[in-house]
Amino acid sequence: LGSGLPLATHTLFHEAGLAQLDLFAEEGVDLSRVCIGHCDSQPYLDYCLRIAQRGAWVAFDNIGAQLGRLEERIVWLIKELVARGHQDQVLLSHDVGQKPELSYFGGPGFTHLTRKFIPQLLSAGVPEGVVTKLTVANPKRFLAIS
Repeated sequence: LGSGLPLATHTLFHEAGLAQLDLFAEEGVDLSRVCIGHCDSQPYLDYCLRIAQRGAWVAFDNIGAQLGRLEERIVWLIKELVARGHQDQVLLSHDVGQKPELSYFGGPGFTHLTRKFIPQLLSAGVPEGVVTKLTVANPKRFLAIS
């Protein structure tokens, strides 16, 4: 509360991020310093919009874990958030923390985001400047200590 530090949460396969925002708001936390994690595991536009509309960050931070059609949906979600003016509140990352997720063991590894996912965003029509914002400027702003 009032520390100026960023606050990142962990949510998987449910809309707990909304309840987290309620709790943080009750405690007086600046929601613009809150990042709701793993929104890619709850890939619904309404959910992501409700987070962004409250001023919090929407993190697609499990990129590579949802290959194929679900990853295409995440590309679509990001395009929709950008089209609706929320490009300043989107963060991208991957969650590589176990041996099977490493490329050496057949997983997507640490390069999936840059080698596979970003080209998908560009091919889908997300402008290069917006991609740079999502991958460079936004993390820099979120992680800055005020």
